[in-house]
Amino acid sequence: MSLTRYGLEENIFGGKYGNPLDCPDNNAHYVTVEGFGEQKPSIDQWFELKHNQSQFFLIYGPTGTGRTSIANYMADKFRLYGPPLKVITRVANDYHVESMHIWMKELVTKSRRQGVDLHQSIISRFKEEIITKEPYKDPTIYKDIIYDVLRELEEKQRSLVAIFENVVNPKLFTFAQEVLVPPDDPHKENVVVIFTTSDESMNSDFLKLNPMPMGLPPIKLRHLTGDDVFSLILQRWRQFNPASPPPFDEDMVKRVFSIKPYPIRRAVKALEFMMLKKIERIEKGESCWPEDNSLKLEPGEIAEFLLRFEAEFPEREIR
Repeated sequence: MSLTRYGLEENIFGGKYGNPLDCPDNNAHYVTVEGFGEQKPSIDQWFELKHNQSQFFLIYGPTGTGRTSIANYMADKFRLYGPPLKVITRVANDYHVESMHIWMKELVTKSRRQGVDLHQSIISRFKEEIITKEPYKDPTIYKDIIYDVLRELEEKQRSLVAIFENVVNPKLFTFAQEVLVPPDDPHKENVVVIFTTSDESMNSDFLKLNPMPMGLPPIKLRHLTGDDVFSLILQRWRQFNPASPPPFDEDMVKRVFSIKPYPIRRAVKALEFMMLKKIERIEKGESCWPEDNSLKLEPGEIAEFLLRFEAEFPEREIR
């Protein structure tokens, strides 16, 4: 394949998946996950200055913007002692009480997997009052068990991070606050609670809670725009081949990603795939090399190549 025309040997961006995320001169907006870079410094600063205060966080963004990645990043930043005990559960429905009950069940399983051996008396309470029971509308039992768990975690020099994914009912905010950080619990500063959601209305509901120990506003993530993608792939091209102009133009890139705004790893892989297919078409004599070496794609080619890309690279294979 005539990539040598562009000073390259294997593929457009020089990586297995054409992934620009490991490019050392990319800024933080792209290095971590989409839409996160601008908030990362303030989050880091918050954990450095107020790491001993209990906190509630809400992460909002459409599917594919890295909500879970951010939640895990924040969980890892919350270190009062050693690695925190991280318990994450995906909210299955809009019943907030059942969501808390499911999370409590996960707490037992995750503690064992993360090397935290809870006292037998706590395990017994879980079996008697959580595992075999229906959800409690009154948070008292949950609070009592969490009180004992937090006390033991403090003795073991471990903190607790609770993550609730895909929240759709704002009542879970207040219920989780009552259970996990009640004002009368002396161990409450050893906890951080993180909610993720794709429902934008949750932002205003989250901010309406009063009182709530918030130090940061809801973290809003977004998909990359066509401008973002073009800027990034241009950086990547110049890193590998600074002497030659890139074989794609800005309008073509924006057309590609206005059709389907992939997460960035997939976006760059899709663009590379289409460029290579264009070269194949030229080498087969189906079209001629452009005089300026520009591999511009026509709208019909974009649609055709995207379909072929989806067939050859299912979404689950490119993260």
